[in-house]
Amino acid sequence: MNEFDLIFVLAGRPVRKIYGLELFRAGVAPRILFSVARFEVRRFRELALPVEFDLLPIALPVPAEERHFFVLFGGGAPEVERIAVRRFGTLREVEALSDYLGRHREIRSVLVVTSAVHLRRVRMCCGVLLPREVHFQMAATQTVREARASLLEFGAEMAKLAGYRVLLGFRRPTRV
Repeated sequence: MNEFDLIFVLAGRPVRKIYGLELFRAGVAPRILFSVARFEVRRFRELALPVEFDLLPIALPVPAEERHFFVLFGGGAPEVERIAVRRFGTLREVEALSDYLGRHREIRSVLVVTSAVHLRRVRMCCGVLLPREVHFQMAATQTVREARASLLEFGAEMAKLAGYRVLLGFRRPTRV
């Protein structure tokens, strides 16, 4: 039995997608939705995807600076949709996920996959932006590199977290 209706994997480090696929194969959810940013498009087909799939032919007609896609696997042929490219990538990805969930009301629970250093910021965005009727839980990758994250990386993430707190403070929370 599936624990979640959907696994959502944020764009970024390849280990996120690999971990998301492991969870999908373990039966954690019947569907997996990948956020694929422009720098990931070419290498996306190299993943051990549920079915053979190449995003590049779909992405090529789109100007490079506008390439960001959601790719869904599970329950038929892969589905691709373009998402808006704006500043604050994590915020934009979670906003796009919220829009997606609004169009797919049958999804009641989501496992959100990101890296450990990114976890607090993603959780904060999900807590404010995702529909309140959708249960979400976080799953973080933890690689040796992440465990040894430099002081500079940690500092950068803390600065982003503070900035996101301000940005999200102006939003009306969708969750109680």
